[in-house]
Amino acid sequence: MGFGNRTGRARIDPKRPTAQAVCDRCGVRYLLNDLSRQFQWTGPALQDLGILVCASCNDVPQEQFRTVVLPPDPVPRINPRPDVYTTLPALEGGNVPAAPFNLGFSVYVLGAPAIGRIPTTKSEALAAIAVASGVATPGTEVDQSITIATAQVSQQVMAANVARSWVALYNPFVSPIAIATGTAVWGADANVMLGPGQAMFWATAQGNGTPWAGVISAVSLAVGTMLWAWEV
Repeated sequence: MGFGNRTGRARIDPKRPTAQAVCDRCGVRYLLNDLSRQFQWTGPALQDLGILVCASCNDVPQEQFRTVVLPPDPVPRINPRPDVYTTLPALEGGNVPAAPFNLGFSVYVLGAPAIGRIPTTKSEALAAIAVASGVATPGTEVDQSITIATAQVSQQVMAANVARSWVALYNPFVSPIAIATGTAVWGADANVMLGPGQAMFWATAQGNGTPWAGVISAVSLAVGTMLWAWEV
């Protein structure tokens, strides 16, 4: 009776015997030294899968399992030259160089609405504006807050006031609000957009000149949108 070769593909040198082992993937017997560790990409590094395989079973690590490491952003240019009539994204603590009417207004991000961390009371909003602007709340401010009654229809927030020296607006709602002088028009280039948790501020004490003394209006896509506003 004949028997199969029990050594598989392991070839033993009688003068230098060595251990045999079975490939963890195909089950064929090889010399242990002929088996290799199997690696696979897991995130940004190769991970040892803990198995020994023969050359035929040793897979090339799959690049789809490898995390792409993005290079750092390029260094921004110093002293850029944007068009003064282009409304730039509102940055925390930065002036908004949009249309000439709002040069001097500052837009502040007072919280992160996605995680519920924005001022939810008027006292909290005024305190956060004072911290962001470095200008103390006067204590004599007049509340001019409104609720949008009709979608996409301009609603006056403040009448003209030549004696205005301090003005603050804050959006505590979930919908964006467009702020403008005169009659606000939704989608107009001259708007200053206030998202949830953002405030618009101007005070003589900032050193940006006398605050806008004319009419301030607002418009929104959602009926019932609240806009908190104060002036001195």
